[in-house]
Parts: sequence; structure tokens; C-alpha cells
Amino acid sequence: MIAVGEVVDNRFDVLDVCSGAGGMGAILHVRDRQAPAGRRQVLKFCKDAAPEMVMRFRREVRLMYDLRDDPHVMTIQHCNVDHSPPYFVMDFCERGDIFNLAREIQSDLAYQEQVFMAMLDCVEALHLRDIYHRDIKPQNFLLDRGCLVISDLGLSAEVESMTRFTRSTEAWGTAAYLPPEFLMSGGFKNADATSDVFMLGKSLYALLTGVEFPIYMQQDHPQVPKQLRPIIEKCCSQVREQRYGSIAQLRASIRHAYDAIHGRVVGALSAANLLTVITTRLGRTGDFSVEEAHQFIEELRGLDESSTKEACFNIPQDLFRFIAQQLPQADHLVFLKAYRMMVDAGDYGWSFAETIANNMARFFYREEVSPLCRNEALRIAIIGAYNMNRFAAMETCMAMVKSIDDDELAQYVCDLIVELRDTFIADTDPSGCRSLAIRNALVSVRSIAR
Repeated sequence: MIAVGEVVDNRFDVLDVCSGAGGMGAILHVRDRQAPAGRRQVLKFCKDAAPEMVMRFRREVRLMYDLRDDPHVMTIQHCNVDHSPPYFVMDFCERGDIFNLAREIQSDLAYQEQVFMAMLDCVEALHLRDIYHRDIKPQNFLLDRGCLVISDLGLSAEVESMTRFTRSTEAWGTAAYLPPEFLMSGGFKNADATSDVFMLGKSLYALLTGVEFPIYMQQDHPQVPKQLRPIIEKCCSQVREQRYGSIAQLRASIRHAYDAIHGRVVGALSAANLLTVITTRLGRTGDFSVEEAHQFIEELRGLDESSTKEACFNIPQDLFRFIAQQLPQADHLVFLKAYRMMVDAGDYGWSFAETIANNMARFFYREEVSPLCRNEALRIAIIGAYNMNRFAAMETCMAMVKSIDDDELAQYVCDLIVELRDTFIADTDPSGCRSLAIRNALVSVRSIAR
């Protein structure tokens, strides 16, 4: 332990206790005899003498020292990992962590956007070096000479070293911010980019609401702008595949949300405009970018029913294929939700039911698409065919059902058959189905009908 009144390494006079918290470290105010007078600094030392804790602390020091030239990470001024206990010294941040600024952030939308974007920049700086922070919360973002920096890398892990530590199956950190995968078997070994995204979503909610430990999040909290609610919800999905897959995706969504909040036209393309861009690019190059497709889906999220319908009517078939092949499940779910809104409305020509069925088949037959999304695509195709009583579309739907040999998908579809037993799908010939479970479900609904 290091106590007030000590002189560390004949250089640092310990003045008083700054904090006894901070994971494995305690923090003290110190005066550096070699620094200019008046410079305020803090010393963080490893307060746990257990060998693994010392090893983890030394690793935090190494990470921060390696990142000392990165403006997004708190800079280490001095360190000594061979000292007992090991320690490092950094400048004192007068304004502390950003949770102290929650009221200012809530009342100033421009400042709010600035802070959130700076938080993303900090986390992305780590991800670009294949480092996951694993303990993201507002208290670990500090204002250093007016710039936002990330600190407390004690739980961070480089991708290549995530299996090196003997106790890394434990879930540490702050419980209110931990993603569910950290509480499962494997603990922190389950970390990936979406884990940090989850904690970022919790952090944004905490700053917007002033709730320091947001174990429960109120979906329609009045302090959370409506444009940000679906973004935070997506960040904090219990299913990691439904979260943003990268900081870049999250940043694009937040930027679009503030474009809407501030009424900015520049940089905010409508879904219709994006479709024009995509169609033009397809005609010129035969291709378009992941970012364009993702941005289009994000635009769909905020459209009203009429605008959604218009956009979905005009989607190129090549875009369907691209979304199914290249985009993550989270985008699939948003896209299919929008498309189902159009289909449920039923305001389209009867021949368009075939287009719906064919487009949904493009999703359904892609191995890259999850069983959950494939089932939803089938549901949309069935509803479209049923609404318009289009025989060709019905045949396409029945062919999809018959082709299923995946057990997980089969279970979803069995439930769907029971739910939609009053539609034509119950007339699918059981003998032509690959799945025994689906054959049994069809036989069961037929017997109930009789």
C-alpha cells in the first residue's frame, strides 16, 4: 500500500486520497518534484497484492503506455511496474468524469452530440488496435484539458490475448453496464465489439437520464430524445447479433438522429434519395457500398407508414440480395420489420404479391440469414400471398416450407404454421416436406380443421 505522506521513488509526494475506487487500483493526489510547480497529478497503484491482480494492473499500465500518443486515451506521465505496489502517474482532470456533466449534457443538444461522438471516437481508437475495453461507463471517460479521453483499461483485452488469463471467465466491472454475455459461461472471454457497443448504449442512457446505474431502462424516458430511443435499444439488445456490429455503424445512426433533431439537411439523405443513389450506382457500376445499404435501413426505421410503403415498393431486387448476404442480423430485422409494415397495410396491386414472395425468397434461401429472419421473411411472403389471393405467390411460399431441413428454422416455422393455420399455408402437402417436425405440424393443424 501507498499512504498519504509517503514519497514514492524519491519523486512523488503523496498529498491526499483522491479515490479508493477504480477497480483494482486506488488513486492518490501527488506532487511531482520534477514537474513545474502547481501541476496537479494523480497516482494510481495496485491495491490488491494477489499475483493475478498485480499481473492485470501491470497489463493496464502497458496498454496505456503503448497508447500514450493516442489523443483518445488518458496519457501516462510516469510508471513503475516493478515498484511494490506497481503504479502509474497521470495528470489530474479538473472536471472529472463526464457523468458529473450529465445535467449540462441533457440541457444542451449540441454539446450532447459532441460528447457522444467523442465517446465513440475513444472506443473506436481501441477497436482499431484490436482492443476491447470491457468496462465502459460514463465514469471511465474523463475531460483532460478540454478533450474527452478514455481511462481505466484494467479490464481491457487485446483480441489475441483474451485467453491468457486464468480467471478471465469471471465477470467484473460495473454490473449495471455489463452485457449478458459477460454473465454467461466464459465471462469476459465472450467479449467482442458488440459488448462495448452494449455498454456504450447504457452509458448514453445514463448521461441522458442522470441514472448512474441503469439496470432497468425506461423505453420512453422523457429525457431521451425519441430519435435516440431505437438506437439505444439496438445497442442494448440482449442478443448481440441484433446490436450494431461496429462503432462506425453506431456513429452513422447517431449522426442521422441528430440530423433529424437539429433539422439538418446536409448529410441526411431521405430513404427515397438513397434509393435513387443506390439504383443509379447499380446501373453504373453494378454495386453499392455496405454503408449505403445500412444507411438506407436506418432511414427506414424513422419513416411513417406511408413513406415506408413508398420506399419498399421501389427496392431493387439486387438490394435484397445484398442485404441478405452482406449485412448483419440487426439490419435484417429492421429491414424486415419495415417491409412487413408495407405488407400488413395490404395497399398494393395483386400482382405485387408475387414480387413480395420472390423478394422474401431471396432472404429465405440465404444461409447467411439467421433462422429468426428467415422465418420472418416466410411470414411476410405468406401474408402478402394471402392478402391478394395470388396462387403463384402461394406456391412460392409452400416451396419454402417444403425445403426446410434446419431444425431451428423448422421449430420457428412449426409455430408459424399453427399461428397462420387459417391461411393457405396449412394446405401444404406434408409428404413433400423435408422436416419431420413440419410434417407433424401440418398434420396436426389439418386434424384440428376437420
